[in-house]
Order: sequence, then structure tokens, then C-alpha cells
Amino acid sequence: MSASAGAARGGHEAGEGGIVIAKVRIAPVGAMNRFWLSWYQPTEDYRPLHDPPNLAVLGWWCSGYGLSDETATLCALVLAPSEAAAKKKIKMDWPEAANWRFCDSVGPEWELSDRFPVGKGWMKDRMERVKQGKKIKLDWQAAGGSAAGSQK
Repeated sequence: MSASAGAARGGHEAGEGGIVIAKVRIAPVGAMNRFWLSWYQPTEDYRPLHDPPNLAVLGWWCSGYGLSDETATLCALVLAPSEAAAKKKIKMDWPEAANWRFCDSVGPEWELSDRFPVGKGWMKDRMERVKQGKKIKLDWQAAGGSAAGSQK
């Protein structure tokens, strides 16, 4: 079965070094966009629902407090085909996210400042995989996506 036929049927097939996106498109890592997002998180506990969050979230940080001492200002770097898809991926792990500060598409040469350390663990692994063009499977569904995904 061809890669496009597999995608049309909701399959998970792609060539070497690609990202699999079910029911939307199949694209190599370089064809996906990275989005730098920030929002005010209206909950006392600003951590994501899942730790680590879904695979589209390459990293996230609390950069301070915004509207009040109880509203955390969060930032994240997300791999997605569009701004709308990036926000949907954030809402999977921060469902209350609605008050967006910005959502900017950033190029492959864009780097995080020292204010947003990557450190060790899942963030470093995801950032390195994308930088090296290694495969990350993201299971996107037409109705908004799911948290499914795997690294190979």
C-alpha cells in the first residue's frame, strides 16, 4: 500500500525520516512547522494533564505570572501543520487554554533563549529528534487530533 493510500485510510505509513499524520497528510519532518505559543493558564496547577504532554509538544515552560498572581504564563514549542493544529495540541494537555498571548511560526534556525532551558529527559530527546530529522509519529485526526504518538 502506498503512503498516501495508507493515510487516506487512517493508516500510519511513511517513508524514512517522515512524520505520519493520519487522515490529514504525510510530510517529512522538515515540512512540519514549529510554533512558539504562549497563553495565560487559568488554573492553580498549570502542569499538563499528561507528563510528558503529547508528542507534538516539544517543550513547555512557565515564564511567570500574568493577569494575576494566580494566572501562570505558559510557553510551548509545538510541531504542527498549522496554527490551529498547534493550539489544538496544546488544548489536549491544557484544556483550559483559551487566552492566547501569541502563536508564532518559527523557522528551523530559530533557537530558544537561555530563559527556556531544555535540560535532560523528554524535552531534550524530542528537540534532538526533530533537529536531526528523525521520525516522530503524530496521530492527527480530522476532528482535532489525539495524544497518540510514538518515536522510532
